[in-house]
Amino acid sequence: MSTTLHVATSRVVRTRAALIPTRGSCARGQLPIFQENKHNHYKEIPMSKHTTTGLVAVAITGLVLTTAACGRGGTSSGQSSNSGSKAKIAIVTRDFSNPYWAALRDGAVQEGKAQGVDVTVKAGSNETDSQGENAQISTLAGQDFNCFAVVPVNATNVITPLVPVARKNTPILNLDTQIDPSAAKAAGVSFASFIGSDNLEAGKLAASNLSKAMGGTGKVALLQGIAGEQNGINREKGFAQESAGKLTVVAKQPANYDQNTALSVTTTILQAHPDITGIFAANDTMGLGAAQAVKNAGKEERSASSRLTASRKC
Repeated sequence: MSTTLHVATSRVVRTRAALIPTRGSCARGQLPIFQENKHNHYKEIPMSKHTTTGLVAVAITGLVLTTAACGRGGTSSGQSSNSGSKAKIAIVTRDFSNPYWAALRDGAVQEGKAQGVDVTVKAGSNETDSQGENAQISTLAGQDFNCFAVVPVNATNVITPLVPVARKNTPILNLDTQIDPSAAKAAGVSFASFIGSDNLEAGKLAASNLSKAMGGTGKVALLQGIAGEQNGINREKGFAQESAGKLTVVAKQPANYDQNTALSVTTTILQAHPDITGIFAANDTMGLGAAQAVKNAGKEERSASSRLTASRKC
């Protein structure tokens, strides 16, 4: 008889968004999306039915409003000269092989059309391709965009290529993974807003679901994201806080948010720890790789995924 092994992920649900002043979505088992601006004002955005535009809908709307209201990017020397014409927005993310970022691209184009703005979306070649991502930013920085939005690979990689953008006083949105504010400030780069998920709560929710599926006890393995990436760190921290005294972590290793890497890493972990009965993967893509490894090992796989709604701080 095969061993049952539970796989939990921080599952991202992409949705359209609108502002509300409460945190009611937490009580429904969803994580809130927050947007934070330079004045440190916070508002939550509730998530509607499944669409692929969530984080992007918030970002595009924010960029359009920022372009119109901030007085940045229209008149002074060195600033964008395309005022009076259709707004142009540049978005640079990690890579399009990950369905999440592909959905961000498609949602950005869709939402741009709905908002009446031109949207250009570029990316690196994989989740850890910071050099490729920076090259895309540098290329776009020399063009006539009203606004920029960036999803960094880590807390600092996009700061240097954003310096020319900041010098033109072009509004910049920081998406998904927060950029180090001290390092950005030292380089003269500021952000109109940060939009991202509550990853600490995501880890807690995943731990709660996995613990319930495992009967409140057992050995588990963790598939981390990119080494040193803050979202993954926060998800792991939340998982540890919620699972303390219940689940025992016997192995953890980065799998770079990549399905094939997760398959390989999980295969190795299962060989070293055949008695584990749970796996926490920090995103869906790694969860798919882990599930395949479990099946390849002749074990029964059961999903214990948690829903992570994309969020906004405003």
